[in-house]
Amino acid sequence: MSRPAPPPETSPSPHPVLGPKRVSPGLTPPSDFAQSPSGCAELISIGHIRKPHGVRGELCLTLETEDAGLVNGTVYLAPPGGDPVAHTVRRLRPAPGGHLLLTLAGVDSRDKAEALRRCRLLIHRTALPPPAEGEVYLFSLPGLRVLAREAEGQEEYIGRIASVSSHAGQEIWTILPPQGREILFPAVPDFVLGIDLDAGLVRISPPPGLIALYLGT
Repeated sequence: MSRPAPPPETSPSPHPVLGPKRVSPGLTPPSDFAQSPSGCAELISIGHIRKPHGVRGELCLTLETEDAGLVNGTVYLAPPGGDPVAHTVRRLRPAPGGHLLLTLAGVDSRDKAEALRRCRLLIHRTALPPPAEGEVYLFSLPGLRVLAREAEGQEEYIGRIASVSSHAGQEIWTILPPQGREILFPAVPDFVLGIDLDAGLVRISPPPGLIALYLGT
């Protein structure tokens, strides 16, 4: 039976969540928080504003990366469904409960801080350190083509990664095939053979029957 050829390259959606770096094929679950709104495609989401803190404009910040050093200089805040706006970081300090308190230039009252509740915190892609050898960022995965290795050793193109999510600590890739319904793939190390960003593809070895279950083959 003939197999469909991979379609031409397309760009992933704008504003993906940064997520942690991960060793391929070792996997680390991404954040469960929703994707950022549309806007500049060069911005990456690294956290969100939970609520105001105090009366002087401080913001309670939850980061989705371990590198708090990324929150410096110019950052961008985007409300749900809104466009990102540039802000200058004045101060970042730890708070009880593992959160951070962020002070921005010009945000000097509780009312101004309240207006930023639930905003996404974004930074420019160029502010990210390059991944170490063998590592990729989770935001690099959407848009990659997926090749599934069969028991006979042959590889079949099954679609593209549309999104990455986490359910009960398990990383799940949503793969959109050329035909049939979307595939929910459990991206555990035993099932992921490799990630090649230069080639724009991922090789997987899915559990027997998983792909057929979704594609009805």
